[in-house]
Amino acid sequence: MTDEIEALEPVEPPAEVAPVEQEHVDPYAEEAKKYGWVEPEDFDPANGAHMSAEKFMTRGPGTSRKLNDTVSDLTKQLADEKAGTKARMDRFERAQKANEENRIQARAAAIAEAQRTAAESGDMEEYDRLAGQKDIKPGKAPASVVSAEEEAAVEEWVNRPENDWFSYSEEGNKTGIRIYNMQRERDVPYADALNKVTDWMRREHPSWFPDETPPATPRTAAAVDSGGLASRGAAKKGWANIPAEDRAMVKAEMDRGEWNAKAKEMKTSPQEAFASLYWGLDG
Repeated sequence: MTDEIEALEPVEPPAEVAPVEQEHVDPYAEEAKKYGWVEPEDFDPANGAHMSAEKFMTRGPGTSRKLNDTVSDLTKQLADEKAGTKARMDRFERAQKANEENRIQARAAAIAEAQRTAAESGDMEEYDRLAGQKDIKPGKAPASVVSAEEEAAVEEWVNRPENDWFSYSEEGNKTGIRIYNMQRERDVPYADALNKVTDWMRREHPSWFPDETPPATPRTAAAVDSGGLASRGAAKKGWANIPAEDRAMVKAEMDRGEWNAKAKEMKTSPQEAFASLYWGLDG
């Protein structure tokens, strides 16, 4: 063979690459720093022996400091919930009171007109009968003694295991009584009124019902003022912003037409009339 073969230069093997040493990240360090832990190089020996972040958070000062923070957070959360519940009840009662006053005035005007008609026709018996109706609030029967059946139903309700909160929680006791009285004043049967109290508390304080399976979908916090639209005043609160349980409590009244007069006066629907009184200056 006459072909000239070109000699190949020898290829050097690649140099060995030293493995990159992964920096150890202590999973406790970030949290421990929140509670006063420092890295070894920043630790003052005058304070004793340095602890690892894990030991600081599991057996050291971090344990009690974290617990104190948790207790403080829970205390604030409970206070906020209590204030929120009271604000909602106050809104509801404000709306009810305004509508009741409107109905009383409307009824008084109707009675006065009927009395004038009776006087003009000389029917003094009818005139006197109408005069006796002035002190009876619309939709209400004269005050009567609570029946033995209602007392027994209330006692049975209080003794149910799921209603233990009524005895041990001062807040629950006061709120429960307010809700019950509001319902009874609206002629809601006592059995239904008691169920409404339980339903309200189950939604507001699910931790008081630990043996129950939580609902598939969480309750909406419609009554909570957001930091977005509400703070910019972009939207006025109305019927849709009222919590579902509050709307349910007044629905029967609307079905009976008890909000029609107020709605007519305000030139709106019964729902929005209630919402306007419910939110008041908050809306």
